[in-house]
Amino acid sequence: YLEALETLIRCFVHPMVNSLSMNVAPEQVNAIFGNVEILTGFHRLLYTELLACVDGGGDGIGKVFVKFADYFRLYSQYLNGYEQRLATLDSLRDNKLFQEFLSIKRKELSGQDLTSFLIMPVQRIPRYELLLRELRKHTPASDPQAGALREAFHKVRRVAALINESKRNVENMSKLVEIQNRIVGDLDTLLLPHRRLVREGPLMQQGGKARVVFLFNDILVWTTTAHRFCGHVVLRGAILTNLFQHSNKYSFELRTRDSFGKATVLVFECDSQQELQAWCDDVSSNIKAQKELHLRKLRQRLTRNRLTKRADTLPRQDGEQTSSAAHSRSATDPSFDVHDMIRQRLTQLSLRVRTAKGGASNRRRYSFSASAPASPH
Repeated sequence: YLEALETLIRCFVHPMVNSLSMNVAPEQVNAIFGNVEILTGFHRLLYTELLACVDGGGDGIGKVFVKFADYFRLYSQYLNGYEQRLATLDSLRDNKLFQEFLSIKRKELSGQDLTSFLIMPVQRIPRYELLLRELRKHTPASDPQAGALREAFHKVRRVAALINESKRNVENMSKLVEIQNRIVGDLDTLLLPHRRLVREGPLMQQGGKARVVFLFNDILVWTTTAHRFCGHVVLRGAILTNLFQHSNKYSFELRTRDSFGKATVLVFECDSQQELQAWCDDVSSNIKAQKELHLRKLRQRLTRNRLTKRADTLPRQDGEQTSSAAHSRSATDPSFDVHDMIRQRLTQLSLRVRTAKGGASNRRRYSFSASAPASPH
């Protein structure tokens, strides 16, 4: 593992940092590699101490991991930057000089590419947890190292639990990158923060066409067997029908309409009833989830609109403006902050409600907060 990290630094990090001919900005290099050099320095220390244990010296493997377990938290920074890392690589797909550099390195490293090195830290901490579990299992309770191994296992497991959710997100993003690189044609980027792969597999499209179908939580994409892009549908507006109930064929149908009202009907055939049921269950549950998410967003938008209208109906003091007037003023007066005005109106609304209830015994407290949105709206 240490050799792999050092290869990553020697073959990729240093050439990219020192080269101005690839048209890769320093901030892009930082986004791609993150704190990998810090991780490498840490693992040199860990390796040295573990090697001393193997050679018969040192404090024992358990005590080494107790000593270094907290430093595994460095991986949180690496994992949290993984989305930006993949997005940066995706943005460099049209950089011919950079792609040529990657191609040369792939040949030098016997087919290993940059992403295969970048994923290695993601998979590392769970391996230490498994190692320590096995060492505990095969170490007698009477062994002097048993206590240290137990403590090391629990410390590493706690750290692994902290970064496990980040690990799942990274693995999903890595899968999206892999699929994106496999598909040829006019497909928009798959790399969206909320998107995750649900299922993929070969299906027959109506007309006897062999397809590879990718079901994500928000869209369904299908390609040829050579992974040439054929099309996609958004699940939120789709209607699913299990055709086995009507025709005894292991097929399902998806009906959708685009924003112009044009209808699309897709029919895919599976090899068995079990496979059909699995596809229908996954497609159906994600259609339902997308519709519920859309409704939640609509309700939140309506709630914000009602608050804005209520603030506009309150009596204004001298110098105050309605939100529409404030928007006009904010466009012409750079010093005017519409968010301060909104907070002021909400504060007045809060005071009016409390005053209206009156009395110390039945007074009710209402709290209002306003965070600045992306635009004055």
